[in-house]
Amino acid sequence: MRYETIPAVEHYLTADPARVLQWKERLGHHGYRIGIAWQGNQLIMGSEGKAFPLAALEGIASLPGVRLIRLQKNAGSEQLDILPQGMTVESYDFDDGPDAFLDTAAMMKNCDLVITADIPLAAGVIDKGGHALDPRGESYTKDNIKERLAMRKLMDELRSSGVDTGGPATFGNADRQAFANKLDRFLADSPKYGIRN
Repeated sequence: MRYETIPAVEHYLTADPARVLQWKERLGHHGYRIGIAWQGNQLIMGSEGKAFPLAALEGIASLPGVRLIRLQKNAGSEQLDILPQGMTVESYDFDDGPDAFLDTAAMMKNCDLVITADIPLAAGVIDKGGHALDPRGESYTKDNIKERLAMRKLMDELRSSGVDTGGPATFGNADRQAFANKLDRFLADSPKYGIRN
């Protein structure tokens, strides 16, 4: 399989314009909005190293003008109950019932940055002209997202056929530092952060 053969990702998450406007009003216009999704389905073999502890974003939460907005659903949400003292993550009711992921798409459209290890979610962000970082400090871009989707698909196919592909190493201090450095550079280069800060 070659990544050039992976279909375009424009329909992974479709943001309904009316819903985008609803979430724009609901989230408000203040601050630098960072959407966060910190954990996927940990029952999937090879996904262990893709999650990162929500508390790892404590330093980001304390930056002037930064708002962390939860995009996480289900597994991992229990970490909201054990946040470090003073750390705030905004949580909203979303994606209930038949509208699963429609709110997520609209919320992402209203974020200045999305932090996630979920490659298809990042592909949806990039497709909509947004910015996304993984928790290890790597940017998802139009230049690399198709390759990352292709590798994800290949690993899924290998796991489905019984091959133990392992997974990324557990999130550690070096990852935290690489991420912090990348985020610092990203915010320094972001005119929106300077305006909203």
